[in-house]
Parts: sequence; C-alpha cells; structure tokens
Amino acid sequence: MNASCNDNDDPALEITSSFSATIPPKYREVCNKENRTPKLGPPSVKPNPIRCSLYSPRTRGLIMGMEGGEVLHWTLSSDTARKISLIGQHKGSVTAVHLPPDKETICDKLVVSGSADGTVKIWSECSGARIGCWECVQTLYGHGGSVLAIECVRDYIITGGTDRRVRLWWAVDERKMLQHPWFESEGVIVTMEGWVQDMSFPRGQRLGQGATLFVADSSAGVVKVTPKGHIDPNTRRLKSRLDWTVARNPTQPNGSSLAFRKIHDRGISIIKFVPDMDLVFTASYDNCLRVYDNKTSTLKLSWENENNCRFTAILYDRKRGQVITTDMLGYLAIYCLKKETMLATKRLTTKPILSIHHREATDDYVVILEGEIQVWRIERDVGYNVLRGGHTGPVVSLYTCSGGKGLLDREQDFRIFSASLDKTLRLWDPHDLGCLRCLTERQSEISCMTFSEKENTLIVGHDDGVIRLWNMDTDTCVQLAQHTNSITALRMAPVGRQEELLLSAGYDGMVCIWDVRKTRGAKPHLVGRIRAHNPEATTSDPLAPACRPEILCLEFDKTRRVIFTGGNDCHIKAWSLTTHHYLGRHVGHKEPISCMAMDANFLFSGSEDRTINVWDALPAPPLGSSYSSHPFRGGTLLKTLQGHKGTVTGLVILKASGHLVSCSVDGFVMVWDYVSGDMIRRHHHDEEVLCIALRYDVDEIMVGTRQSNILRLPAGEKVATVARTESGPQ
Repeated sequence: MNASCNDNDDPALEITSSFSATIPPKYREVCNKENRTPKLGPPSVKPNPIRCSLYSPRTRGLIMGMEGGEVLHWTLSSDTARKISLIGQHKGSVTAVHLPPDKETICDKLVVSGSADGTVKIWSECSGARIGCWECVQTLYGHGGSVLAIECVRDYIITGGTDRRVRLWWAVDERKMLQHPWFESEGVIVTMEGWVQDMSFPRGQRLGQGATLFVADSSAGVVKVTPKGHIDPNTRRLKSRLDWTVARNPTQPNGSSLAFRKIHDRGISIIKFVPDMDLVFTASYDNCLRVYDNKTSTLKLSWENENNCRFTAILYDRKRGQVITTDMLGYLAIYCLKKETMLATKRLTTKPILSIHHREATDDYVVILEGEIQVWRIERDVGYNVLRGGHTGPVVSLYTCSGGKGLLDREQDFRIFSASLDKTLRLWDPHDLGCLRCLTERQSEISCMTFSEKENTLIVGHDDGVIRLWNMDTDTCVQLAQHTNSITALRMAPVGRQEELLLSAGYDGMVCIWDVRKTRGAKPHLVGRIRAHNPEATTSDPLAPACRPEILCLEFDKTRRVIFTGGNDCHIKAWSLTTHHYLGRHVGHKEPISCMAMDANFLFSGSEDRTINVWDALPAPPLGSSYSSHPFRGGTLLKTLQGHKGTVTGLVILKASGHLVSCSVDGFVMVWDYVSGDMIRRHHHDEEVLCIALRYDVDEIMVGTRQSNILRLPAGEKVATVARTESGPQ
C-alpha cells in the first residue's frame, strides 16, 4: 500500500461521537435452556448478543438478529435510539438478515432473516390498526445447516450457509397479485468447497450492466454468478425469471469456477463488489483485506491490519471513493482508493465492532457492538485534521524537528514527537503522518517532553521527579534524578554552535542544568542548580512569597543566556545561566503562569488569568549598576492581549511573519499581531487544547488536546520556506 508524499492534500476530517444506546434489559439476556434442570428450578440466564444487523433507510432504523433467535427493529432518531420492537423469533440464533432494495423488486417492505436452525423467514410489517407490528408470511426450508448469507436480486432470494450450497428462491408469477409474494425453490446454483460466508450483489445494479453475484466461502474461494434476463416478445419487458450461470475463469487451471486464486491463508469472512470501480474487496481470518480487479482477476491492493486482528466490516463511500473498515479491537479506518492513502484511524471502543452502517443523507455512521450501538459522525472538509492512530489519553506535549540533518544523506529531519498521559511516547512520520514508533512508560506518568536534535535524544519528564533520556539510535534509556517532585518543564538551551544544555524545572521550585552531550563516553550529569521559586531563592528579593511556589514553565534567551521561570506565584523570574544569579522579575499576571515564548527581546507569557502579556525580556540596569545589585522589579509590561476564555496553555512564534500563536483550554487557537495587539485569525475546536507546536516543513500548526487528539491546523504562511532557510542541509 503506497502512501502519498504529503497527505495535506487529503480532505480534512474528524470522527466524533454523537450518541450511544444499549440493548434494553428485556432483550439483553435469554434463558439458557440447555442447562435447565427441572429439579433445580428455572433455567439459568445467558447473554443475548447481537449477531447480525442492517440499516433500513425506509424505517430509519436497525434490523438486528440476536443470539437468542429474536429479530428486532430499533428505531433511531437524529440524536438517540427510540422504540425497539420484536419482528419475530427463530428457534436458533439469527445469523443473517437482509432488506430487499425498495422499488427494485416485489420483495420491498419485507425483511428476510436466516438462522442456525436452517430456516429462512420472510417478515412483513402489518398495516392498518396493527401498524408497527410484524408477521411471518413465509418460512423457507431446504438448507442442511446454518444460513450465513442472504442476497436479494429482483424477484429472487439467494441464500448460503454451512451446508456449502447456494440456493435460489423465486417469487412465482401466479401469486404476484396477492398481498405478499410466494417463493419456491429453484434449486442449487453452486456448491462451494467450504461454508458460504458472505455474498455481494450491489444495490441498484441493473441486469446487463455487468451485474454479478459474488460468493465467498471458508476455504478462501470466490465464485461469480451472473444473472441473465430475457425480453418477453409480447410485452417487450424483462421477464421475471432469470438464468443464473456460474462464470468460468479462463485464467484458472481446468476452467475452474473460482474467480480468483486462493491467496488468503484462511477463510474469507467478507466480500464486497464495487461496480463503479469494478473492484472486489475481500476480508479474511488471516487479518488481511485484499482488492481485486474484476475483469483481469489480478490483485490490486493488499492491506494487512496493523492491529493484528480480523476486519469485521467493509463500507464503501461511493461519493468520495473511500473505504471504511472496522475490526475486532474496536478501530475504524478510512482509506482513500484514488490516492492509496490512509486518511484516518480511530479507536471507537475497546470492544469488538460487529458491523457499521451509513445513515443516508447524513454524515452519521451506526456502529454495532454485541450489546449496544454507537452513532459516530465523520465530519469532512473541516478547518483542521486529526492525526490518525493516536493516543488514548490527554496529549501533554508536542515537538517538531526544525529540519536539521536527517538519518539519510541530503535528508532534512522533520520528525514529530508526542507525549500523553496514556504513558506513551509516539514518533510520527512527517510525510504520511503515520506512527513509526511507540514507547511505553511502565513506572510513572509522563508530565512533559522535549527533544535534542543534536544528540538525537528524546527527553521525558515524569511525575515522580525523574528525567529519562531515550537514545533514538539504540533505544536505550538513561535516568536522571535530582528533582523531588513532578517535572513540569524541559528546555534545550543552546550555548554554542554545537553545544547545548538541558534545563529542567518542577513543582519543587528548582531549575536543574544538565550536560547531556555524548562526548568522550561521559555520562549525562548535573552542572548546576538554581532555587528559582523558593523563599530562600534570593535574599535581595524582599517581596518573595512566604510559601514555596511551584515552577510551571520556563524559557531561555540564547542571546543573553538568561533563564526565565514562571510559576504559581504569578511572577516571571530571570536568572543568569552562567552565574546562576537572580536578575529580576516581571509582575503583571493575576493567576499562575502556564506558558512562555520568546522573539528577540520580547518575552510572551500565558496565564490562567486568560491573558497574554508581552514583556521587555531583560531591561537594561541603571547606569553604573548591575543586575546583582539592582535586579529589576516590574515596569517591563509592554502590552496585554485578551481574547481567550480559558487558561492559555501554549505559545509559539511564526518565524516568517513574527506573529504570535496561542492556544487555550477554551478550544481556540489564535494568531496575533502582538505589535498592534490585534487578533488576525483564529481556529476553534470543541476540545481542550493543552499544547502546541509549529511544523517547519509544511504550513501547519499542531495542537494536542485533553480528549487524546492531535489536530493539524493551517498556519497561513509559507513555513516550509522558512525551515529550509533557517536550517538548510547540514
């Protein structure tokens, strides 16, 4: 499966939950008659899960077959699941249900169900005073085992099951004037090598236009059956009786009836024919989905489930040319056939998904589980996109590489890293945004993250005060321990052309300075500590609070080698990296400082007071004095930006324009001209945004949310040009 070089041309989409509903208690359990002992009282109770389902556009509801033999109709409204009614009862588990297409057959407004008891029942909704009730109008006998697949073509019902036979039932002409059609057996079309698992005949396909019925079995065999109609010379209309012919494949040995070679390792569970593209989709118990060309019988695409489990449903979006799949681990995936790229992957549930159905004229999709239904909405052409296959917990940190030397010659490094409270670290491919690697933390929760591009080392802070350095070349880990409480901020501080130090801060009010270079076999070690936000931090600061504040964020000025720390004391303090001396503080916020960013001599800070302050980062000391004798105390606030309705959680600078980008738990991402104080544009999403990063290779901003998503937003300027200019090949 080939991926495009850049999937930013794909339509942006998002998968969100609309509502869910569970099976009512009345149908949730069934009596276990097999274990019934009269002397011991009533029979025991066993679960009654859903076994098969389909969506009825006419009734706007679900037709469901249950393990206990019930056939149910569940009415759905726009935002909830309403009345559930009993259509009828089989003696065995209901293994297949089918709804004949309206206006194409005399079988419309009927429901056909197959069961493990070997029967096929035809149900009709009552009219008049008994509207909403159903009755069985005919029972078809003939199968010697469970009926697993049903299809309807014009006036025919085709059934297949564990007896390996595909049977044909025809609505006789003599009884078409009655209220309901009457079906009689036309015999067996074909006998398969294995159990008949599934059949496919596209709705709306007319005879003579390549109409074909595909049959798949448990031995991985696929057979094509072609119906052929005849014109009545008297009425010049198509006769109701058709000729059914099993197509012989000349490419197969001895004129075999198999449409394709058995390339699946195990039996086929799903088959779907898409006449628009003349493609046949098959899903197997070998965890693979394969696509064949119907005319040439050649394999076009092979897709192995990355979750290492079986696909449970295949849905084709004709309008957009997309394939939607679900699997046993609860994942939904959307694949674009035209571009051969994966558009989205999302885990909807931890339970197996049985099937998925599209609600016509909406963006809603009904997901069927064993004991409940979930309705999800796939929103397309939105102003953002969601990274597929992401985290399952809040995303607390993002890092994007700036385009330095990559792993290969003449390759720039634009890798993307993310950290989450689900205790995982993920590495993302910048080209197709697929997850390349996932590191799992077993001991403690992840609190922050950064990356050393010079050392190719992923640096992670934890809530137990430990810092772990992950070598991405060898997958080895080094542990640093100096903090006594959670690590809240990590920052790489360039101190030379090829040298940089690691800065760390935490709830203990300490700033630690580390040398993490891989030189001469030396291990990463501590080179300095600053008591930044403690009462005893400096004796020259009489306004230091009596409590012990916490550091929540830090920033570094590489030109002046100054460390800025912000915390819950609402102050921003400046410290010399070289001497560790206190230089002064910025005063102006009313609530704790949550994030900072720098642009030249401007320092930006976001706070829980929902404002962004612009500061003169390091004002000049009085003439003839120094910071050590006269640290600055306020008077440095240049401007306050207001617009967010929640805590400001992240700040970045767009290098091309110099604009400031902010994000907040209110779901807004705003772009500011901080010189004029105007907000230029904004993006909104109904999730709490916790972190932000700017991509250097494409025109994108990435944000992580509390709801476990990583969103991609347009930055609005040519970021890729900036990356090449600043980084260049090294």
